[in-house]
Amino acid sequence: KRYYEIFIHHLIMGIGCYYSVYNKHIMALGLLSESSTIFFNISWFLIHINLKKSKIFKISSLTTVICYFIFRIINFSYITWFVLKYHNDLYVACYGMPLLLFLNVKWFYLLISKYLNI
Repeated sequence: KRYYEIFIHHLIMGIGCYYSVYNKHIMALGLLSESSTIFFNISWFLIHINLKKSKIFKISSLTTVICYFIFRIINFSYITWFVLKYHNDLYVACYGMPLLLFLNVKWFYLLISKYLNI
């Protein structure tokens, strides 16, 4: 139901990959953010096979929250700071990274809300 947010997220990531070719460090950090998706998908799968009450689901959910915070919130905060400080000539990145960070903070809030209701 939030397809426009997901579209914006992937559009910014795609543009970021294009521009970060000149900075492999930023590209690697950007791609590292997808690490949290693994645990998120495991949790989603466990919900859909009716294992929401299992211990593995609780572990996977906690791992999702921790990894999301590290790889999306902290990591994207650093990338945003780095881009604004050292690459302020890349206007797409200067506008895109804060927007991407905002989306991830919003999704993290929703993720925490769901996690606390387990």
